[in-house]
Amino acid sequence: MKEDDVHISIVEWFEVVKPLGAVLHHSPNQSWKSNVSWRMKEKRLGVRFGFPDLIIFCPMDFWKWSHHYAPILLEVKTTKGIISENQHNCINDLKNADCHVHVVRSIDDTAECLTKYMDLRHVGRA
Repeated sequence: MKEDDVHISIVEWFEVVKPLGAVLHHSPNQSWKSNVSWRMKEKRLGVRFGFPDLIIFCPMDFWKWSHHYAPILLEVKTTKGIISENQHNCINDLKNADCHVHVVRSIDDTAECLTKYMDLRHVGRA
């Protein structure tokens, strides 16, 4: 399975189980334009290379108070995917900024991670 497939499956799953009012966002951080001038422009625009794939904001009504309230950021990888140096540095910086940051490799990883922080809607399985 490709990383995009894992990513899409997580987004589709979250849309079903997310608490009312929760927001999930993906900021494209990889460009089909690989020339130096484009990458420099992205940097000037505020692109942080290595920024996690998904950011989730949860309404406080659904937040579990066993953890401090903060954005949840998810870096999506395949089972064999490796964290780059830029990703490692960005994850550390975000954790130092009191964000919740996790590497997830499946829907199950994501469910386990998110249920620590928020009440997800329960959806029956067929």
